[in-house]
Amino acid sequence: MKDFTIEMNLAADAAEMDECVANFDAEMRRGLCGAGSLRMLPTYLDPCAIADASPEGRAIAIDAGGTNLRVALVDIGANGAHDILFHETRPIPGLRQEVSAREFFDEVAVRLAPIVAKSERIGFCFSNPAVALPNGDARILTFTKEVKVSGASGIVVGDALREALKARGLPAEKSVTVLNDAVAAQLGAMADADAREKRAAHVGFILGTGVNVCYAERNENIRKDEDLCGKPGTTVINTEAGGYDGFPEAEADRRSIAATADPARQRFEKMSSGAYQCDNLLEWIRLAASRGVFSEGFAMRVKGLKRIPAGEAADFCSSPREGGALTKLCANAPDAAKLRRLIEAFFDRIAFMLAVVLTAVSLRAGDAARDAELPVRISAEGSTFHGERLLRARLEHYMENHARAKFGLSHRFVRAEHATIRGAALAALAGR
Repeated sequence: MKDFTIEMNLAADAAEMDECVANFDAEMRRGLCGAGSLRMLPTYLDPCAIADASPEGRAIAIDAGGTNLRVALVDIGANGAHDILFHETRPIPGLRQEVSAREFFDEVAVRLAPIVAKSERIGFCFSNPAVALPNGDARILTFTKEVKVSGASGIVVGDALREALKARGLPAEKSVTVLNDAVAAQLGAMADADAREKRAAHVGFILGTGVNVCYAERNENIRKDEDLCGKPGTTVINTEAGGYDGFPEAEADRRSIAATADPARQRFEKMSSGAYQCDNLLEWIRLAASRGVFSEGFAMRVKGLKRIPAGEAADFCSSPREGGALTKLCANAPDAAKLRRLIEAFFDRIAFMLAVVLTAVSLRAGDAARDAELPVRISAEGSTFHGERLLRARLEHYMENHARAKFGLSHRFVRAEHATIRGAALAALAGR
């Protein structure tokens, strides 16, 4: 199994972190000039200005993620204090079956009905690629994470929402500010920071159904936007990190990606995020079995395994459940030992790739990133980051023992309560 993971490029090599960080940074620079696999979308939000302004008031927040649609009514008080007056969570439209863009926004309007008259300002956390517009709205590029919404490309989010509200006979003259989930997480966490912490570099990090990272870039470096490039200050950049195509892909990765809805897009996301981990891991197990790494009995049984239940891999490595899908594959101790090694290598590689991305982004977030007394505040949100036991410790290891040692990067993962909801409400109140 050790030989297999090395031969198939599954074994992460920390010695390659320098080169991988440099490659990701180069792709970010290309994206800021309008080229490459990273979209590097300007949000027209200045996080420092929002933090300094400390906007107060009542706003409606929408969080359209890869799994859930959440709507909330939020009161933001002095110093960022917040009160959630209403909160509802439903499955995201388009997850279980394809819907049209009109049906998607109609469902959002239905969910807003109980609270839409309570505020004139809406913050829409839209967790799919979209180009932010200077007026606060955003134009959809595509839906990802296997959410299927037809006819959405090119639609302006706020306009579509107002049309859906009007069609339902609901109050529709609303100010709508659209932002990505990573951006919302960054803003939500900044609201919790004290005066000293606000001077730190801040990064928004999502690892759930999908993966993404954002940070504040100096306007002078955003070459593809002539207006921003000529202005002082900073703007939050939504990197759309899931689209990065610079990490080496192995045979199992290519098989797994080929089975997704849009194989040409979101290559890194499909190698790392929660929506794809179980399917990707199963492809690695099948590949190892086909290469004779496991016993013949194991190879026969794995052909009948259609899916790995969520959480099963972590259970198998810590305390295998009798009757568990992975436990059933192993009729002897050598098979079990090799399967554990494969699973550990699989999550270790994901942790390494995430550490590369977070290191590169943190270093672009400013000189403060190297200040050991003022760690980069990485606002981490998502069920995969907080719930995948095999991944978190490995990511911490790479960030502590390699990012710090090689780059002098000091970091701290932070989690703010209702970060994306708060961030969306803050953006709505602050405007652009």
